[in-house]
Amino acid sequence: ASNAPAAAESASVAERCPGRRPYHTVLTATGSNYQQWQARIMYYHWKKHSDAGGACSDMAAFTRLCATPGGVPDGLQDEIPTLFTVELSAGVLAKHF
Repeated sequence: ASNAPAAAESASVAERCPGRRPYHTVLTATGSNYQQWQARIMYYHWKKHSDAGGACSDMAAFTRLCATPGGVPDGLQDEIPTLFTVELSAGVLAKHF
């Protein structure tokens, strides 16, 4: 029953927005300063266009998948919805890529 409110909200949006095809945008990144800057710019423009579409926007969700040493948060998680993962070592990259 814990999904009941979410299911009711989804049904309501589906009724108000026939033909809506929501999708989830995933940005892969590292925690480098340059990629943090790029992620901020991308999320700003994604949010701007998502908001412009209103409740019927197909742009339903955004997640930054960020690889950092040890999977440690890089500080941007309060600005951009983010999941962290452990960055591959140089040795692993050299061996497999």
